[in-house]
Amino acid sequence: MANAETLVLVDGSSLAFRSFYALLTTGMRTREGTPTWAVYGFFRALFDLIEKRRPDMIAVCFDMAAPTFRHVDFEEYKANRQEMPDDLSAQWPLIKQGVELLHIPVYELEGYEADDIIGTVARQAESRGMPVLVLTGDQDAFQLLDESIQVLMPGRDGGVVTYGRQEVFAKLGIWPEQVPDYKGLCGDASDNIPGVRGIGPKTAAALLAQYRTLEALYEHLDEVKGATRQKLADGLASAFASKALATIKCDVPLAFDFEHCRLSLPEVGPLVEFLREYEFNSILRRLPQLLAPFNAGNPPQIDEQMLKPARSSRDSAAPYGQAEGAEKAPAAGAVAQLTILPPAISALGPLDPVVVRTSQELEALVRELSEQTVLCLDLETTSLSSLDTQIVGYALAWSPGAQYSRDGRLEIDRERWRVKTAYIPVRHWAERQLDPEQVASVLKPILADRSKGKIAQNAKFEMNVLSLSGIDFAPLAFDPMLASYVVNPDQGHGLKDQSQRLLGHTMVRITELIGEGKKQISMDRVPVAKVAPYAADDARVALELARHYSERLDAEQRFLLFEMDMPLTPVLAAMEQAG
Repeated sequence: MANAETLVLVDGSSLAFRSFYALLTTGMRTREGTPTWAVYGFFRALFDLIEKRRPDMIAVCFDMAAPTFRHVDFEEYKANRQEMPDDLSAQWPLIKQGVELLHIPVYELEGYEADDIIGTVARQAESRGMPVLVLTGDQDAFQLLDESIQVLMPGRDGGVVTYGRQEVFAKLGIWPEQVPDYKGLCGDASDNIPGVRGIGPKTAAALLAQYRTLEALYEHLDEVKGATRQKLADGLASAFASKALATIKCDVPLAFDFEHCRLSLPEVGPLVEFLREYEFNSILRRLPQLLAPFNAGNPPQIDEQMLKPARSSRDSAAPYGQAEGAEKAPAAGAVAQLTILPPAISALGPLDPVVVRTSQELEALVRELSEQTVLCLDLETTSLSSLDTQIVGYALAWSPGAQYSRDGRLEIDRERWRVKTAYIPVRHWAERQLDPEQVASVLKPILADRSKGKIAQNAKFEMNVLSLSGIDFAPLAFDPMLASYVVNPDQGHGLKDQSQRLLGHTMVRITELIGEGKKQISMDRVPVAKVAPYAADDARVALELARHYSERLDAEQRFLLFEMDMPLTPVLAAMEQAG
């Protein structure tokens, strides 16, 4: 098959959703306010694949809104999924428009999902001796893998990641052909596939390592030990129904035209107009190189004047997963005068907080903090009881790009957004550090300064703890935890959960420092060298989340957060302090 023609099949629906959430923090919009980040991510991934793999043929497959045969078999299939977000709904037709402008055929069939079409076509291509590349964001496609079919997924750092048998095993602990059996056992929450009640991914992988298939497992059910056997017995019907739901159908009644999918140079004019209209200037500038695979490897000749942006833009040729740079003008009456910032993940690089151990270092820090109008604070304490604890250390984060205006608005300056952090240890065991009362006395004027907006995750906790030192932590400019409740009431509201979900940034869990169960220690027993970056990361993530939410709150959410929830925080804190 060395000289065989290669076919690329794109799961358009999956890639669109993945691009939408992967680039959500960029908030990319045109000057008129049209959201474009999912469109941008979709085509960056597509161009990256075409440029690197140089396929001969390509097709894009989409799901349809109509129910599929899986919904007929199982009414609750995908019933837990929320409706498509409005911002993605607005981008969906733009993605299809762009695909059509590239002269790439689109395949969709009522009653079937995109991966069923992909599975069917992939098997047809395989029978012709053609290598197939499947670009998707859905792990269900792993079951299609074999010697001639590869699965590729967009990576966080740009481009795509190739999955073969070993990569799937390393990721899931099972082999590609076992994916339906695996989901038959542990289910799939994203698709509302139930699996067997009480059987999780680790148990499912272990059972399949021994018995290989669901059928073989149930044939040897009497060999399974303890409670697991009873769970499997009770869940027999659900297991096989779930496996059927998770199995990609490879015999969809579809007439697929391979020649129609051959890569060919599209009409450049309409494509350029599309890129200019939606301000994809970094793609526009590289268009001749990106279209070379469509033109037998030769960059087409395009008038340079056509490749110039339609209007002034500060975008750059950002890699997949980073901001294009388009901005949205602030809405009238908005709480903050905001511009779209780069995604937080691009800013959350290595952390090297200033560790303050001497009076001179504390004075220098206070001088710098006095020049800021927004401060973000995270306290490390000996316990989680906010009115019966001691401060172990103060973590602070700030940025000259965050400003607190006289009318109480949080304002963001894109050009000056550079987050700095510091950690002040005060009660770590056997460490050189400042006296707790001295630090509290020096920080009190800054933390109580009414001209400086304060940010904290679960700010009521900080207010209560600081009240023990006579510090009035006010005014409150933002609380990411409260914003999370307003925007995503059904999601996790902890700092770590929000960081992973919204910023794509994985934080260190506290149990990695203090342990769990009987071996758990208090934070004051953890060395400063470990706590400083942990605490500073808490502070900077809270600051980044404040920026993230501030840019995206609609009018109703702003009212709930700024007019109802946040004003209640100091009231509730005062009530708790009064007992």
